[in-house]
Amino acid sequence: MPPFELTTSSDRKQTGLTRVLNLDPTTDTYVIKGAAGVAVAHVKKPNGQVYSARIQANGALQQFTHFDPSQLTVTERRELEYQLYTKHNLKQTEIADLLGVSQATVANDLKLLRG
Repeated sequence: MPPFELTTSSDRKQTGLTRVLNLDPTTDTYVIKGAAGVAVAHVKKPNGQVYSARIQANGALQQFTHFDPSQLTVTERRELEYQLYTKHNLKQTEIADLLGVSQATVANDLKLLRG
């Protein structure tokens, strides 16, 4: 499995973000938030892996990402951030959500790459 994987589907058989993310509230660090018809959940497992899910428009669009930071070097992560920012036009906060890092980390990494 690649260290970064993005899939999108309209499968409505999912029973919610917690099932998709295999959330264990006793061991995982997680944030679930929502606004304007979009629900977003980010789960960090004890082993460092990060899972994110975004459900939009009453479940019509579902996006799920799995990122294992141990599979990338810092240089590779920065290159991925740069590609997501320049080629896919994602905002820094969206990149941070996908990779399980802070927006400030993404901003600093992009600044280093541009400088």
